[in-house]
Amino acid sequence: MATANFYNKNASYIYAVLQKDEYDDYIYDDVEDNIYNDLKAYTKNSKAYLGYSNNNYIDDYLIEVVSLTDEVAGIPLTVSIDILMRSGYYEGANLDYEISYKVESVEFDDLSEAFEAYFDVATWDFDMNKGLAKIQAKNAAKRLEAMNDELVENVEKILKANCTHVLQVVARFSNGETLYSEVKEA
Repeated sequence: MATANFYNKNASYIYAVLQKDEYDDYIYDDVEDNIYNDLKAYTKNSKAYLGYSNNNYIDDYLIEVVSLTDEVAGIPLTVSIDILMRSGYYEGANLDYEISYKVESVEFDDLSEAFEAYFDVATWDFDMNKGLAKIQAKNAAKRLEAMNDELVENVEKILKANCTHVLQVVARFSNGETLYSEVKEA
């Protein structure tokens, strides 16, 4: 039996970090430092900020968290991306991320749940009438999507710039063996 080397959950491609030889042990630390510096530069020129994560990752190494916050009708909305480095099964590592959404102070993994929560928070906690809350919930959903798209686009650029190979799955066989190819234009 075989298995895929990389587990990729959210990134568009597999952003692989592979050692050039057995003496290249510091590549993982260098990638982590470079990602942190690139995120710092990104946050300096935007409304995004670096933060912390409440998530505990057992098998993944958390590099950094980047977030965007805004308000719709006085209710705070936050989109956060936890940038992770996952060890490869056989060799190397890959860069990936987890996305979370926060409405008021409640965190969600799914955008549709955050949309529904906005309506509940607006009507219960902020005493907004149901018609206005429904309209503002649609505005909140659009704003959450826009913040999500901005963060994902910038994080993907940073991951691509700091990995050693951009890969995609070409074939996966019934025994688990996986073939990868390098993406030329990503």
